[in-house]
Amino acid sequence: MNTVFSLSERGTSFATRTRAVEVVKELSEFLALEPTKELTVDLTGVVVISPSFAVAFIGELRLLLSRPEYRTETINIVSDSPWVQTRLHTALEQYVAYVKNSKPLNRVLIT
Repeated sequence: MNTVFSLSERGTSFATRTRAVEVVKELSEFLALEPTKELTVDLTGVVVISPSFAVAFIGELRLLLSRPEYRTETINIVSDSPWVQTRLHTALEQYVAYVKNSKPLNRVLIT
């Protein structure tokens, strides 16, 4: 079963590392209430994310996925903005390249 966490309900632009930490904390609380094997983080309608938000968001997702209490096997990040997709892809590639323990990020897909 696929569960959806909609980011656009929380705003249409995200710009700080602090906000990324807050969003992933909300996501963590959401998963505690609705455990799922497949999660879609829906960014449809989000028009701006900063590089710092993207990097922090990916990093916080890595930490979340590495926690044993979360059984989520796949996180699909969906966006209707090619610009937002590119920002997230770049952040994911940078994180994987520079962080030795990035194995949990193998379960993150950006479309």
